[in-house]
Amino acid sequence: MRVLRAWSEAQGVAGLSLTPATGESMPAVRPGQHVLLAASEDGPARAYSVTGGGEGASTVDIAVRRVENGVISRFVHEDVTPGSQLWLERPRGTFTPPLSTDRPVILVAGGVGITPFIGYLRALRNRPERPRSITLLAVFRNGLEHPFHEELELLAGELPELSIRTWYSQPSPADRRGRDFDALGRLSLGDLDLPVAERPLVYLCGASGLMDDVTEELTARGVPRFDVFREDFHAAVEVPRDLGPAAIRFAGGGEPIDWTPADGSILQAAERQGRILPSGCRVGQCESCAVRVVSGTIAHLGEDPADDGCLTCIAVPIGDVVLDI
Repeated sequence: MRVLRAWSEAQGVAGLSLTPATGESMPAVRPGQHVLLAASEDGPARAYSVTGGGEGASTVDIAVRRVENGVISRFVHEDVTPGSQLWLERPRGTFTPPLSTDRPVILVAGGVGITPFIGYLRALRNRPERPRSITLLAVFRNGLEHPFHEELELLAGELPELSIRTWYSQPSPADRRGRDFDALGRLSLGDLDLPVAERPLVYLCGASGLMDDVTEELTARGVPRFDVFREDFHAAVEVPRDLGPAAIRFAGGGEPIDWTPADGSILQAAERQGRILPSGCRVGQCESCAVRVVSGTIAHLGEDPADDGCLTCIAVPIGDVVLDI
């Protein structure tokens, strides 16, 4: 894919608009899905939500938050310009709020967690049937770090079903309560009149701690956990300290990796030791890091995948292992 445009969406957030470099058709995108982005086909990749475009359009748009130790995010912010060639995998993912439903939809975003929802709300613009109500609850540090601020205000005026409540945790001197944001501090459901009695479908995207807190508040109000869907940005891999060191070998050859509990996941250990493994979301959701275990045993510090594969971003070895890489 070729970068058609690159711009600053907010402080620390870069927007990219990409178009096929070889005249291919644009992929179909379900609002909320993500793509894997890399500098080259065999390089490290990361997952980013599609914010616009796709089938029927000339571009696919994404927004990339800068992470100081992030290989891809630093590359995007420092090196990518219009005309740059990037590798992009077709959209994937099941984090897709419904475009039409007779149940209320509640969206909860933390910071750049707004990205899957801006694509969803944009898609609703031209829909003859939409959810009966859509509530967007979003928290940002301040106005400078509030992506899509102006467009969200426009969408609230265009979509009569949409209501938005915004929190700023650390507003800047220029931010004004009642104009730029609605509440100060952490996002909380305490005083909100939410349609919990109408069996809402709830979609959460942001830091794990925020999503955990919101999930507990919602379930305490009677929302079933199976009606709450989440897309985490970071999975804290807490490794049991009683595990012993292990050697991780690769069936395809190359130097083995020496793993200890302090390394974290298999993926983290590999990257620290200079071995690039397939990866994407890094939280065990996109499964782009899945590999087959040839011998030995691994454990997932999170939900196990549907098959017997190893998700290296949330897996640790239980003794020496050989992976099919």
